[in-house]
Amino acid sequence: NVSFQKFGHLSMKALNKIVPMMQMGRSYTEAVELLGYTSPKQEVKKMLLPVVPKEINNPVVKRALSQTRKIINAIIKKYGSPISIHIELARELSKTHDERRKLTNEQGKNHGRNTGAVTVLIENGILNPSGFDIVRYKLWKEQNETCAYSLKQIPPTVFFAELRRERNSAPILDVDHIIPYSQSFEDSYNNKVLVFSDENRKKGNRIPYDYFTERGGWNLFKQNVEMNKEFSGKKKSFLLKKEFSARESDLIKERHLNDTRYITSFMKNFIENNLLFKQTEVP
Repeated sequence: NVSFQKFGHLSMKALNKIVPMMQMGRSYTEAVELLGYTSPKQEVKKMLLPVVPKEINNPVVKRALSQTRKIINAIIKKYGSPISIHIELARELSKTHDERRKLTNEQGKNHGRNTGAVTVLIENGILNPSGFDIVRYKLWKEQNETCAYSLKQIPPTVFFAELRRERNSAPILDVDHIIPYSQSFEDSYNNKVLVFSDENRKKGNRIPYDYFTERGGWNLFKQNVEMNKEFSGKKKSFLLKKEFSARESDLIKERHLNDTRYITSFMKNFIENNLLFKQTEVP
């Protein structure tokens, strides 16, 4: 009773490439797309790129692909179909990471918090909350309405006034990367805190431990972090990290590079299979 209806058409050569990728965590669809195998049900190429497939679960990858698609389509709408598109392609296949599954699970939980944040922001005069406004609000509430470093209160009047601030006026509050972005490329929510702007300038391009070791107050800061039940385990580990080695920096950068490798490979095949290019005139 074995049926080969879906996979009987695959050659051993194709299977020897697809199966190892699936063993590393890729779905069949992802593996086929990444390897550049065209589907027998491929749609007719069109002037604009279609929506990115739902099968991609990694939110970081999906967001990058969706934004790239929007930019390409916007350029085509203004200037017409391209003759060619050049992509800087990272050819080495990326490996999967546990963080991807965790990020996917967190999306459902974040949806409810984001919806609640939007409601509160609108009630306080932020009529069209941006994604950055939502992040700032969630950090503010997560930190019990205090600055993550000075532990000083951030009153609601100050917080909401900051969100309504004119662009040409000096900021009062900053979203700081706990582990400096230049060292980690880590832009996730777990690596962010809301702080007074002057505290952010004083901390500079250092981890909190180095900052508090110099100015004092590490024990009080540590106690506050440990007692905060709203912080995730990962955020606590970032806040309390006493050393950020070059090796750790390389590992984090490698993870982001793996995402970039997949994004560029997928986008190359996605464009080739779906986008209608303008034909050049032969002299």
